[in-house]
Amino acid sequence: VGRANLETWIVDGPKSRQLGLMHVKAMAPNRGMLFVYPGVRRRSFWMQNTYVALSLAYVSADGPIEQILDMKPLTRTSHPSKSAVRFVLEVNQGWFAKNGVAVGDTIAGISGLRGF
Repeated sequence: VGRANLETWIVDGPKSRQLGLMHVKAMAPNRGMLFVYPGVRRRSFWMQNTYVALSLAYVSADGPIEQILDMKPLTRTSHPSKSAVRFVLEVNQGWFAKNGVAVGDTIAGISGLRGF
């Protein structure tokens, strides 16, 4: 992600995308979750049953980050994307800023991933 290394869980099916990081109490510092969708469209996430404060990146189909948002744990506030995206990357809150990752940076290695 940009110039930073990040190890991610990949969720590419309907059930795993629905569960995401719900009920997770802690996440290692350089760990994240990459949501892979079969198509490109606007997405929206919330934090119901999610205990870890997260930052979220909405990512276009060819890898650039379109938008970065911080999300508060255990809330039902909707966090919609501004544009159609194919990927969503969740990390510990503040990880993007700490690693100098910003809108426009690219996530390497995702172009061949498929969602089901």
